[in-house]
Amino acid sequence: MRKPKLSFLFIVVIVLPLYLFSPASATQSRLSAMGDLSIVIEDESNRIDLWDFSGNPAGFLEDESGNVIRSDFLWEPYRAWDIKGPNASSNPQFGLESTGNTFQALVSSEIRRKSNYAIGITGSFSRRKANFNTADYELSHPDLFLVFSKQLNPKTSLGADLTYVEYTSKTKSKSSQTTTRSKTHYFRTQIGGQRSLSNEILLAILFGYDSIDSGKKFYTSDYYTFWASLESIIQINKQLKLGLELASFLRRDNYESGVAGETQKYYFSTFKLKGIYNLTAKLQLGLFYADNEITTTLFHPLESFIYPISPDGLAVSHYGLGGSYQITEDILAGTEFHFRNSSYPHSSRPDWGLFQASWNTGIEYTISEPLVTRVGYIRTWTDRNPIAGLRTRCWTKEDAITFGIGCESKQAGLIIDFSYRYSYKKFAQWYIDWNVKSKTHLLSLSLKKSF
Repeated sequence: MRKPKLSFLFIVVIVLPLYLFSPASATQSRLSAMGDLSIVIEDESNRIDLWDFSGNPAGFLEDESGNVIRSDFLWEPYRAWDIKGPNASSNPQFGLESTGNTFQALVSSEIRRKSNYAIGITGSFSRRKANFNTADYELSHPDLFLVFSKQLNPKTSLGADLTYVEYTSKTKSKSSQTTTRSKTHYFRTQIGGQRSLSNEILLAILFGYDSIDSGKKFYTSDYYTFWASLESIIQINKQLKLGLELASFLRRDNYESGVAGETQKYYFSTFKLKGIYNLTAKLQLGLFYADNEITTTLFHPLESFIYPISPDGLAVSHYGLGGSYQITEDILAGTEFHFRNSSYPHSSRPDWGLFQASWNTGIEYTISEPLVTRVGYIRTWTDRNPIAGLRTRCWTKEDAITFGIGCESKQAGLIIDFSYRYSYKKFAQWYIDWNVKSKTHLLSLSLKKSF
């Protein structure tokens, strides 16, 4: 059983940092208020361009025009109940309840000199707390991100970025009143280049390196990774826009195991595609595909978040499709379907993976310039995959309602977006006779000022 488990852990710790520290992972309050639409509507932080789509620093210069200051804030309190401990049937005190919250704050500054260079710096802080009957947990980390992009000629640009994160994990036992702390350090750097072959086709290449050191307190420590990727952005008139990314990884790491000093090397590849097609002036169709994408929200808010790299992540094949329609000049509506199928078993459940389907829909209504309101709905189903041979189906169902308000003043170069999401989730039969319920409230605020 050890080989499949190590293979899965490799996927998690290789790919997950690339998603966690991507600039595109910043709060997107506008699309969050519209039911988390991510395919059919291009947002200012969700375009099909080299920077938003693939995080290549060579595209940072062309991502915006002029100087920009951004800030994003997110707060998510949650509660989960009917969590049964190992002796819940014989002793009611083992019935558990969990409460907690997640907080994130990000501020960034971007300076651009068109046709010359661009510099960006981002500082952020994240903290997550959870309180159980037995212990309190906390994971916090400040992040520092730097990026530089330089145009060599009208068709060629280069770029580089650097990320540093310091995690602090803390566990406080309620029975012994003892507190344990540990630190994990993460470092990443990338160098990229792009070349315009024509007005329709852009080709790019990216080289990256990262390392993490947790002092062997978690699954791995002292690993380092090298990767290279090829990307292309294709735009045909104003009708079709397509982004493609193919990446290959080489990794060496030390596993916490019974064999002292054990190391292993891995080769790994990923592929991602996203496209938007303007069928008419009002109707857009969207398509998305990614293999070996890391998903960490399947067990939220019950996952073991105290690890910098969550052991509850899953590598999935992600298929998405949808459409948006400009009903009137003031009303925009969109809907998407997402399907995620785990390509590897979960690390602690080696006999099965998971399948998830979700329906996302949202509407944006311009009340009067510059005020905009948004609403959305998300329905998510999750089940074991495969189901054959199991005594019971172990499903999760989640319903979420979203709402938001936005204000955009083009004259002042200012955008303010606020969103709220309420989610109710039921876990059925995940562990023995668990029937856990949870609810979360997610509030986010995004501000952008252009100069």
